[in-house]
Amino acid sequence: MTVEYLRMLYELGKAARGEKRHFNTSKLEEDFLRFSSYCPQRSIIARVPTLYQLHGDEQRHVADACAVLGIQLAQLPEAIDISGGIGIESAADTLIFASSQQLQADHCSNARSYLNPLIERIYAEGSALISSFGIHEALCGRVNYYLGELDLNDIGILPHKFSSGPYEMSVSLDTPNKTVAAFHSFVDKMQSLKENPKAFLLHPTKVEEITHDSLSLRARLGALSRYNIPETNDFAATTNSCMLKKEETTLFYLYQPQKNRNILVYFGNSPFTAEQAPPEDLIILDGRAHEQTLAKLLDMDIFLPSASVLEQRITDLTKVYESAARTLQAPLNGNTDFMRLLSELNKMKTYFTEVVNPALHKEEVLRQPAEIVELMVCPATDDPVIHELLPRLSWNTNLRKYHNTLRFIRDFGKLGDDEKKTVVRDLTANISFHNHQNNDVNLWLYKNYRDLCAQAGAHFEVQ
Repeated sequence: MTVEYLRMLYELGKAARGEKRHFNTSKLEEDFLRFSSYCPQRSIIARVPTLYQLHGDEQRHVADACAVLGIQLAQLPEAIDISGGIGIESAADTLIFASSQQLQADHCSNARSYLNPLIERIYAEGSALISSFGIHEALCGRVNYYLGELDLNDIGILPHKFSSGPYEMSVSLDTPNKTVAAFHSFVDKMQSLKENPKAFLLHPTKVEEITHDSLSLRARLGALSRYNIPETNDFAATTNSCMLKKEETTLFYLYQPQKNRNILVYFGNSPFTAEQAPPEDLIILDGRAHEQTLAKLLDMDIFLPSASVLEQRITDLTKVYESAARTLQAPLNGNTDFMRLLSELNKMKTYFTEVVNPALHKEEVLRQPAEIVELMVCPATDDPVIHELLPRLSWNTNLRKYHNTLRFIRDFGKLGDDEKKTVVRDLTANISFHNHQNNDVNLWLYKNYRDLCAQAGAHFEVQ
């Protein structure tokens, strides 16, 4: 055994006795800002999504759908994303389809990526529906979220209906004028007429009703004979994660099929009260208690230790140190929290090299302060909800605020120009790693505050 490895075993013993190595996060944030000030300004990466450009009457069709869904528009929309999102402030639970060609578009916001299983189902099973009715009206609907028979919006008042399992996202698509429902009703009546024509002849009002429906639909759709649509306009998809937003609260629902375990991470108000206890089988974590929540999610294998992530973090932080040292033409103070953080990460790198057992890696990472844990883990899957969750649990206050997209936008808009510039400077100093970038905020800043950000020294890299 090496001397370094024996020293680490001693440190493990100290940790086991409760002697954890904590950092002063306020001073650590100050160190990040100070050291970064000596470095070349980092780029704010803004990836411009490919959207579906609305043509002719499609603008009005989408505006009509927005009105039905309660989405307020300042002007007619020019483009929409793959599922009808218009901007990063689009409601996360609304869908609008004006054309099947939207399939070629991206998401306007990363926060809508969790809808992918449902979107795939709609394009696979409802392309004829979109192609047929999208000519005259947009199809739209609001997404519902279920866990078995429990509507997740009711989990706080009906917790007894909870049962472990995957989640279901569902939507009923129709036009603003309910044309799909009217067409289905007309088809059903015509089928009844074919099966029992004498019954209809004995009831003239039914014949008049069918005639009225036929003329009404023809005025809206043209020749009815060309329509060949699915038997249903209801679509559903099973998923292991989803995200619900209610005013100031965001709820991250996770499911682990291998352990049949449901997890709720909430930011803001808990859906449960002292009078209404939560389900016993639902693990509930407060996102604001970011240190404890991150550790628990690591312990439950939602996040995993990663030697490659750790090595990349060390490389990035070392570049910050070396750049600052070159600028100052002198070594930096080795007693700063920043330098202690880098030292501890290097110790963990040595441990990962010496110990190859992944289970021991997790045990050792869980013994570390949260400031280190965040820099050594990655999501266990490609699930966009889990990727969205990780930066929301950062020890860095500025990063947590930055990744709370809508709140950041709202608060930023209330600041004066000098305060905005300070926020931008602090923001660029704290974006130390690639996964720290929040494209939704970056794109919003690029579109609305490009000149102000330039005055604050921020450089945009548009992709």
